[in-house]
Amino acid sequence: MAQGTIVLDQFLRLIPGELFDKLATRYSANKGARLMTARAHLTTLVYAQLAGLVSLREIEQATAVLTPKQRASGLVPARRSTLAEANQRISWTLYRDPITKRI
Repeated sequence: MAQGTIVLDQFLRLIPGELFDKLATRYSANKGARLMTARAHLTTLVYAQLAGLVSLREIEQATAVLTPKQRASGLVPARRSTLAEANQRISWTLYRDPITKRI
């Protein structure tokens, strides 16, 4: 599991934090966020993709037993309802913005 965390960190380092925060502000991605910010949502989705998790239930189960190294990567435990709400609240256009193509 430690290798997965290292890979997760490497993927997340490819995304400049300031740029992502500007995009999140532009798309109001954190508006109404109570438990999961846009950055936490991105981290969770990247983790799920790398781990081959295909359902909200699998993501919920995997994030319920996070190691300290995984938490240091920005992963947070996420319930299915929180993930579903974040998926609805955060527009997919945030991730396809032309600015992100410069990364």
